[in-house]
Amino acid sequence: GASTRSGHWTQHSAFSNALFRRLFHFTFRKNAMLAMKSKEADPPPSVLSAGIASRYGPGRCRQVAAALLDSVAGRIVPARPPLSCPLCQWIPFVPVTLPCGHTACRPCLEAVTRCPDCAAPVPLRADTNVLLKAAVAKWWAPESEAARIKVEGDLLLRSNCPERALEKYNTALKIAPDDHLLLEARADVLLRLNRCEASLNDAQALTRLRPLWPKGYYRRGMILAYLGQYEDALLSFSICVALEKNAEKVKPEFTKTLQRFLCPSSSCKSVYVSKRLPLVPWWSSNHNSPSDFPSKNVDDGIIDNFNKTAISTFHSLESRKLHLLLDRIFEEIDKTKKITNGGRSLVIRRNLVDPDDFECVLCCRTLWRPVTTPCGHTYCAMCLDRCLDYSPNCPLCMTSLSQYLGSSDKSVTDFLEVALAMTLPEEYASRLLAHRQEASILAAAPDVPVFVCTTAFPTVPCPLFVFEPRYRLMIRRAIDTGGRFAMAACVHQHNGVKKFAEYGTMLEIRDIVLLSDGCSILSNVGARRFRVSSRSECDGYDTAQVQYIVDDPIPHHYLPELTKLHDSVRSRGMKWFGAMGREMQTKILRTFGAMPALETNWAALEDGPAWAWWLLAILPLGQHLQIGILGTTCLEKRLKAIDKTLKHFEEGPHNIESVSSSAESGLKRGPSETTT
Repeated sequence: GASTRSGHWTQHSAFSNALFRRLFHFTFRKNAMLAMKSKEADPPPSVLSAGIASRYGPGRCRQVAAALLDSVAGRIVPARPPLSCPLCQWIPFVPVTLPCGHTACRPCLEAVTRCPDCAAPVPLRADTNVLLKAAVAKWWAPESEAARIKVEGDLLLRSNCPERALEKYNTALKIAPDDHLLLEARADVLLRLNRCEASLNDAQALTRLRPLWPKGYYRRGMILAYLGQYEDALLSFSICVALEKNAEKVKPEFTKTLQRFLCPSSSCKSVYVSKRLPLVPWWSSNHNSPSDFPSKNVDDGIIDNFNKTAISTFHSLESRKLHLLLDRIFEEIDKTKKITNGGRSLVIRRNLVDPDDFECVLCCRTLWRPVTTPCGHTYCAMCLDRCLDYSPNCPLCMTSLSQYLGSSDKSVTDFLEVALAMTLPEEYASRLLAHRQEASILAAAPDVPVFVCTTAFPTVPCPLFVFEPRYRLMIRRAIDTGGRFAMAACVHQHNGVKKFAEYGTMLEIRDIVLLSDGCSILSNVGARRFRVSSRSECDGYDTAQVQYIVDDPIPHHYLPELTKLHDSVRSRGMKWFGAMGREMQTKILRTFGAMPALETNWAALEDGPAWAWWLLAILPLGQHLQIGILGTTCLEKRLKAIDKTLKHFEEGPHNIESVSSSAESGLKRGPSETTT
């Protein structure tokens, strides 16, 4: 068996030993069986060759590479500098803010289909963040100029002009010597120009400058493999996978390099070196789809060549060689894990930051919970919502924001929030305090918001279609402060002003569906009844101070008689509903659900049995009668009003006015003598 490089048994050595035993368990067992079968101390050359061929053939080599990379993938959680692109770890050149609120460079996002921070889908079209683009150009002027020159160099390199591209990279590095993206680009072009030592020096400087950037290790691994330093190349590829999490991106190059490491024959080496390095590295194209990965046949020529030569050149210590490689890989991963500084942070010079950089154009105050629209403009979340209540277009460029309106999750632009807190802490704290004061005033206000529409009943569903701007605002505030609001019927309208009823019901929001035009569909359920004690107004919608009402307690001696009335009315109501047409029943069930089951303690409930309210919601009663029944605190009155209405329907067709008038007169007569 293979021994560890050091004299003591460390944790990573134990892990690599376990992995090693897993990889070669079947190979060792097969060789042992062959040796026992031949009854010889040393297996003949043909047996050894067969064992080697089966151990490191095309399929076996892929298995070894896959097992090793899968075991190290994601073992290091990289810490990137704040205010940097999550992919390139540098200034967000041409910044694009995704719907999830995270910001990255446009060139970086073109190579992925999901957000690198939260894995949310990247939209097919996303405009540049206008506010952030101006801020980046102002805060990091030298770095932005160097990035612009790098783009020119990249275009020259794609046009097969590496010498001119190198001049551009050199010029840019004089402006921003700590730009690791420039070092990576120059290392690539130097290797194309066969200036290998200079290319390797740039790659080494790159990993020192950004020790937690996976692409730097990939570039270094490619250069080392080209120079024939296969063990160091495998080490770089492994650290890249440990930081990147996706082993599929590196697996093709890792597999070929592993073959050269295990079989350093001249023929294998010549095949590898004669291959030109890919002009486009893996991170410059989309690798999120399995169809984008290189097919298994890409390197079959190299693997087949390795298979032909390995039989005659393979040494007996390859197992030990691989074991020592595993030890070294896990040692380096452990060292990299301990790195707390991911490289030079992007520093914003305070003298370059102006409060106007973070000003909302709608409220002319410092941005609070900034959100970025798909067209690239940034506003306070509340300011934008207020504008979109009246128009579905962007306030600045008038681009339609129907898709944005239909999204329930309008994420805050994380980059701007962090930048504001870091560069203008006093302004940020002041804005936070102002927001909390405004929110506390709304939450502590004794008034409740009132939706003036119809009569709602306790425990009964009350779906609403919200389209008026004032009610859009009211519903947003209700959601932020507990998800409740009052519902009251409109009793009359004078000079365009609606007056709402004296009695109403609190509604609880259960679900909300946002539409592309800014309207919404609410699913609500009735809660407690109330009586209005005073009326007011806030931002265009009605408010009121209310007193909650409950049913009067039922005397114990009257409970048997009330139970008899209760059972009779419930039975009559079920019969009336059952006699309806099927189409009408379907509509009622779809809107209000089925009749609630009878509660065991219905007589002790604050609002009485739920089935009575459900029946009142579907009975064709006049508005004044509905309000009167809602306001009564006597269960007997409520049951008798329902009973009288149902009797009228049993006797024959009546219009709604006559039924309501008869039931309302029953309410005014009061309860029977036995309830007093």
